[in-house]
Amino acid sequence: MNQLSLAVLALTLWPLSSCSKFEPLEILANTGSPGLECTTVEELVALPEEELDLGRAALIIQNDFAEGSDIENAISALDELARGYGRPVENDLRAEARRLLAYLHDECGFVYASNWRDSDSRLLAHVLETRQGNCVGLSTLYLAVAERVGLKLSGVLIPGHMYVVLSRGDQAVSLDPSTGELFEDFDEFSSENKSAGNWRPKNSSQRMAPRETLGFLLTEASRLALESSFEKDPFRLAQLGVECAPRSSLSHRALGIAYLQWGDREEALATFATALELDPRDSDARILRADVLHGIGEQDDALAEAHAAIELDPHHPGYHFLAARIHSSRFESEAMFEELDLALDCPWEKLHPHHIVKIMSSIGDPFEFEGSVWGTLAQKHKYAAKRLESIERGGKEIDTAEYRLHLACADLAGLITDTIAGFKVPASKLKTTVNSIPELAEHPRIIRYRAALKHAQDLATR
Repeated sequence: MNQLSLAVLALTLWPLSSCSKFEPLEILANTGSPGLECTTVEELVALPEEELDLGRAALIIQNDFAEGSDIENAISALDELARGYGRPVENDLRAEARRLLAYLHDECGFVYASNWRDSDSRLLAHVLETRQGNCVGLSTLYLAVAERVGLKLSGVLIPGHMYVVLSRGDQAVSLDPSTGELFEDFDEFSSENKSAGNWRPKNSSQRMAPRETLGFLLTEASRLALESSFEKDPFRLAQLGVECAPRSSLSHRALGIAYLQWGDREEALATFATALELDPRDSDARILRADVLHGIGEQDDALAEAHAAIELDPHHPGYHFLAARIHSSRFESEAMFEELDLALDCPWEKLHPHHIVKIMSSIGDPFEFEGSVWGTLAQKHKYAAKRLESIERGGKEIDTAEYRLHLACADLAGLITDTIAGFKVPASKLKTTVNSIPELAEHPRIIRYRAALKHAQDLATR
């Protein structure tokens, strides 16, 4: 018996004590839906919106690029969850929302995954097997169960997060499957994320309709195909995503990334521009445009786009890292160092694996990203010192303190890079580097680098 079969059995035998007082659900609300007969992604896309079954759609899309999932067993698991919930009976919409959270989050134990960076945590079959998922995986589960019990649930996206909204008539209540919490409205939820840089105003018109949700699931699949070893065509999935959700900046952004993989920079730039026309606050689309412009030598336009992205999300380290690279291309060393410092000050949790921008392709892991930044700093300080040497050889005086500072910073940044990479730094080398600069001991940059070195050493010994 495979894992998913065991999961179905567990769901069938799951104690439903908290829902026993509710009227049982003998006939599922989605019974007879044409969406349940679909077997391919193309069949899903051809369906009118009212005939979609999002639960089956999510499983078909997953199986399209990662074959091996038992779709029928997973559907049975969803049906059993719906029967365990029973009929929606609450007149008070908030009470119904609390009941849904209490059932799926508290009683059935579908919670936020500890390994939320794992791409599998976005997939519905994986959520059913493990009872864990990230915001996308859990929200998809809630949508699939809701359509089976007859609740109108919609997905909502904000930067870096997804949640759901339960609605009836002109009433609406926001639920966060990741935390099991209930929110008054969109503004209340959005304000919770302001401090993390994950905020933009939301309103009821931005709830995703079923077809838009299908487009989003296809977009997610194209990104997973891009960043994984699956031998599938992400371009096809991204195109289908745009077909389903032509007004979604996210779907156009995913298509632009697929164009980049195909090496078509011109089409990628045009597609990212379309994404920004649909949503000027799409910071990822802006940083992608900046990266492409930087690659073709349009440094002024690249820097303008990078700064626009940073203004929208000042807490993303990857954005500052690209801005630093652009400043380096423009020979603006001081601005470059400032951006690298800002990148190191950003919260590492902003580095999601789905940021498959070229500048982040090798730095999906926060620790690897930190090592990349320090490695860049070491190289740049060495370059600055050599440039001063060249000036001195040309017969001009240089600031020797600045020269020694760059040499010392290059050594310290190199030690930090080696420590993060797992190399054991000889104590003699460490002592020589740290003690060779007593006159610079109080310089802010030296203090910062020494603190970072100690932090890297502490982490390495854990």
